[in-house]
This record gives sequence, structure tokens and C-alpha cells, in this order.
Amino acid sequence: MRRGWLLLGLACLLGWGGPARAGTVRATLGLEYDDNLFEYRESRRSGWVSRLSLYSGSRLLDRKWGNLQVRHQWGVKRFWSPEEVSGPSGDVVANHLDLGGVLRLWKHLQATCGGELKFKSVQRVSSEESYLRGGLRLGLAGQLGDRLTGGVGYRRSGDEARDPRLVDVSMHEGNANISYARSRRLRASLGMRWRRLNYGRPILGGDEEEDERERRKDQEDVSRELTAGVQLYRGLLIHANYAFIDNSSNSAGYGFSAHRMQLMLTRHLGKGVDGQLFFISQVRSYDEVELAVPAVSGGTQEEYEQTLFSLKLARQFGERYDVSWQYRYSRNGRSAGDDFFRKNVYSLAIDMGI
Repeated sequence: MRRGWLLLGLACLLGWGGPARAGTVRATLGLEYDDNLFEYRESRRSGWVSRLSLYSGSRLLDRKWGNLQVRHQWGVKRFWSPEEVSGPSGDVVANHLDLGGVLRLWKHLQATCGGELKFKSVQRVSSEESYLRGGLRLGLAGQLGDRLTGGVGYRRSGDEARDPRLVDVSMHEGNANISYARSRRLRASLGMRWRRLNYGRPILGGDEEEDERERRKDQEDVSRELTAGVQLYRGLLIHANYAFIDNSSNSAGYGFSAHRMQLMLTRHLGKGVDGQLFFISQVRSYDEVELAVPAVSGGTQEEYEQTLFSLKLARQFGERYDVSWQYRYSRNGRSAGDDFFRKNVYSLAIDMGI
């Protein structure tokens, strides 16, 4: 398996057939500090993490009627810990291959298709999982008017867990979107998404009075999502998005509804420095009060909040090098009380063209 991925990566790095096909090869070397106490062992040195990733992309075919391109990314992450680790690869190693194409059916209509294959290997890192993933995506997009565009899509993927204690996951997803461009500075969009996840295990819990065949069905999550977004440029690029999510159950078998707000600001700060601020907040209201954590006092539903804040500064040196610094803060837990999991990550990265 490892030799196969190595040969695949070398093929991508060499341009998949020579200089006649346009290709891109980049490498990113990073250092970060993660204060996630959940990963610490005997020393806080494990909070320091080294990262290395190699990205390559090449256009295999480029014609008036369509194109075909391939992308490959290899990445490794290692914790600075005094503990010995079996194997030279690192604590987390990932290989991701993506093949995508566009077929122009008409002047204002095109079809897209793609496939992916990803393998992730994890050692001694409890918050990440090893898996093998395969996926397929299909889409149709077109111009509906002078300022109106729209599209529909379908995705299918499957995750095979490498850990026998974990379950396999199968996904089906359908989506549709429409976008209105008032000008180059102002754009609005509406979208909807339907997703079904199958966990390949019997339904958790279940009523004893239910039919045996019903209780032995696989655990499935069915979610419906409605989104509305706006993109505005006035000295800085502003992208705001709201989503309402209705999920029949989470992976533990509890249904919930959620409101998600997302905001991204991007601006050139001067002297070659660009800044980006990203914020996302999601609040879930569960249908059941018998959760793993006690229900909110006096409430009829348990609420769970997820928050992520990110600040990134980047500077480009010439055409080949970029240096970036990023701070990320995340929080997960109940909306009321102090039962929160908090995490801070500081990172520094150098990106270079090869």
C-alpha cells in the first residue's frame, strides 16, 4: 500500500506525462503549538507539532469542449513527544488523490464529474482516526440569465475504518444552489443540501416494543440544510453565510436542529501582508433531554454550541515563497454552564513552489 502511494505521488510530482501538460508542485513546512490537553502524555512537548505537506496538480487534458485535471496531496504530522513511536512515517500520515473534469455541453451549460481516494494513517493520536475513503461527485451548472447562475450536484463516498473498534461510514448527498450577481462587488446565493449517513451498525438504543427487524436496522442520519449567503467587496472582501440544519439524529442516535453563522473577512493590509479573519458558530438544540450530559436546568432541550475563530496573516516573497502565521480558537460544549472543551492552536508555515 505504501509503495503504491509513493509511486502515485511521484507520478503527480513529475507532471503526469511531461512538460507538455501544465503542472504545479508546492511544498508547505509548518510548526504549530496545540494546547489540546487530551493529546498530552508524559510531557507538554507533545503540544508542539511539525507538519509537512506536498501538493501537485496537473492538467491532463484541455480542449474547447472540456478539461481533465489531477491533484495529489501528501501530508505528515508529528507530535514532539519523548515517547517512542513504531514506524518512521509519523503520528498522522495522509494521501489524497483527486481527479476532476469539466464537459461543456452548451454555451451556458456544463457538466462536472470527479473522484477521490484518500488514505489516512494515525498512531497514538486519540482525536483523529485512520480510514480509507473513496468518493464520486457529479454536477450540472449553467447560466440562467444575465446575472443569475445555478447548479445541482450529487456526491457519494464511503469511509472504511482502519480501527476495528470504529464503524464504516457511507454517505449520499444531493445539493442545489442559485446565485445572483448584482455587480462584481455584490453577490447573493441560496442553497439546499440533503445528506444521508449510514454507520454500518445497528440502531443505538431502541424501544423494546419495536419490531426486531426495525431494531436491527443500521444507524442512519438524514439531514436537510438550507443556506443563504452574501459576498460584498468594499475595500475588503466580506462573505457571510447562514444555515439552518435539521438532522434526524447525530452519530449517537439523537435528533437535533441547528443554526450556523459563518463570517469571513479578507483584506490586503499593506507591505505585501494579507489578513484573513474567519468565524463560525453553530448552536444545536436536541430533541431528547436524556443525553450523556445533564439537561439544562429548567429547559426542555439540551443545547450544544460549537465555535471556531481564526486569524491569519500571510506575506508573499517573490513568486515562489509565502510565509503565514495563524491563530485558531475552538470551543465545543453546552450553551449553559462550564462544560466546554476549549482549544488554542498557534501555527507558522512556509509555502514554496518547487
